[in-house]
Amino acid sequence: MKTNTENFCPKGQAEKVFPDMTYKLQSSVLSFETVKKDKELNLLPISIQRNGGITIISMDKLALMESNGLKTHIADKRSDIQFEEMRENLSYNSKDNELYINSLYAINSTVSLISKEKSGLTNKIEVKEEIKIKLLDK
Repeated sequence: MKTNTENFCPKGQAEKVFPDMTYKLQSSVLSFETVKKDKELNLLPISIQRNGGITIISMDKLALMESNGLKTHIADKRSDIQFEEMRENLSYNSKDNELYINSLYAINSTVSLISKEKSGLTNKIEVKEEIKIKLLDK
């Protein structure tokens, strides 16, 4: 896996407020999670797009956070953070109604937020993750 990092603010400024999120997978498909069976889950807001032989399932994780009662705007003494987008796209080499994991070829995750500092400075932070899946030959 290769990680590209682009810094658009002076060295040391962003690190004080935001942790480095590039070492951890944003993808919920490939990350481990434990779910209690007795917990009632909200349905995941998705959209499905088909074009040619490709199907893309787009999951709106920000809407899921809101439906689970989680805050998308966090304000305290140190920072004011507003999440703008949390989306995950699964791309399949298939347009069938039933999609299988072996036709999954890409996962794209985006987390975007706006941060306002006490000084009035506003920063837009966007973390994008692109995972390409290659099938191994037997």
